[in-house]
Amino acid sequence: MVIAAAVITPIGGWQAVGVAADPVALLAGIGVGVASSVIAGVALHREAAEPSRAAQPAARSAASSLPTPGCSTVPAAANRS
Repeated sequence: MVIAAAVITPIGGWQAVGVAADPVALLAGIGVGVASSVIAGVALHREAAEPSRAAQPAARSAASSLPTPGCSTVPAAANRS
């Protein structure tokens, strides 16, 4: 990364000088950086605070309680004679 910075600085450095003098561009860049960090951090903390959805039983709809076509609805243990 140090080598890449040394190679690209002479090329892009002159363009960055003009932007560094523009306070609106600097504040916009800072705002984007802070907002992206805050949104990611809040999402991470909310995910860690909520219990896992895999541990919660799924809500069954009326369609999910219908038998699957071709399958017997009688348990295998009750089928034995």
